[in-house]
Amino acid sequence: MDDEMKEPNSEQTPSASDEQKPNIEGKQVSDGADDTTSPDDRSSNEDGATCNKEEDDLLLTSAINKLGGNKRAAIATAAIVAVIFCLPMLFPQMFCTHKLWTNANCTSPRTCKSCGKTEGKPLGHEWEEATCTVPKTCQRCGKTEGKPLGHQPGSWTTEVDYVDATSKEIRECGRCGEVVDTRNEKEITSFLGDGSFSISPEGFIERLNEEFSDIPNCSSMKASYELDDSGTGLELQIKNGSTLAGIGGFFSDSSSQLLFSYLGSENCFKNIVMYFENSDYAAATALATIQAIDPTLSFSDAKEIGAACVGTPTVKNGITYAILASNGEYWLSTRIE
Repeated sequence: MDDEMKEPNSEQTPSASDEQKPNIEGKQVSDGADDTTSPDDRSSNEDGATCNKEEDDLLLTSAINKLGGNKRAAIATAAIVAVIFCLPMLFPQMFCTHKLWTNANCTSPRTCKSCGKTEGKPLGHEWEEATCTVPKTCQRCGKTEGKPLGHQPGSWTTEVDYVDATSKEIRECGRCGEVVDTRNEKEITSFLGDGSFSISPEGFIERLNEEFSDIPNCSSMKASYELDDSGTGLELQIKNGSTLAGIGGFFSDSSSQLLFSYLGSENCFKNIVMYFENSDYAAATALATIQAIDPTLSFSDAKEIGAACVGTPTVKNGITYAILASNGEYWLSTRIE
């Protein structure tokens, strides 16, 4: 009876400390044969693994967040820098100092070379009207508009070259005066009696008598004239009172150069004088009078004398020739000894 009662005592439930001790020892001495995990142990291990995984996830998330935050910060910084550098290009006029300008021209105002900012207005074209050969043209930039006007040929006129002793017919443009057509070029062999008067005979005589009044001992001299049959020559008579003092001739060529001469028999008229207004024609125009004075001279001889006697007296066949200027007028003086 007692033994039966003792048996249950030997199987008494261990204390909390005893129960924990065998479990620890059992685990330490286990050789693997009895390592089967109990349901409680598996639950505990799973809970621990879950905790560890959550911690790892938190660490990874934190690292990713930190990395993402740094990346976003870097991107933001780069974006800000890019914007700062791009602003002058996007809005150049906000940052330009406008130190370099191109001047305004006909079509563009004053412009900043750096940013393109403009000031003022274009100058506009400065037009010069079209001419016969050039269209309407801007004097500032050279732009042209329209077409040239073209020449307007006038009537035919005769042009005489007294230096080369040639003549030709020409037509000049009525708008610009340019010679636009030429015909009938020829050599001149004599200037005598060629053309018509460019001064009336009355005007010539009046001028000649004025010259007489200015010469000592010649104030009583008076000139008169008669036209020849051609109407281009003048027969001149100079009288001292009723006495014939001299004779002469007056010619006018087609270029309106005046030729006249007189021959005096008294002290103040021992010469022949030709009057004309243009020094360029002096030597050549003198040919007519030189030929009239000395008919033995050839045309080429007379031309040579006329060229040589401008400003320098020249002697030929005992006759002295000289062309002198006086008050803007030119005189051929020929003294016969």
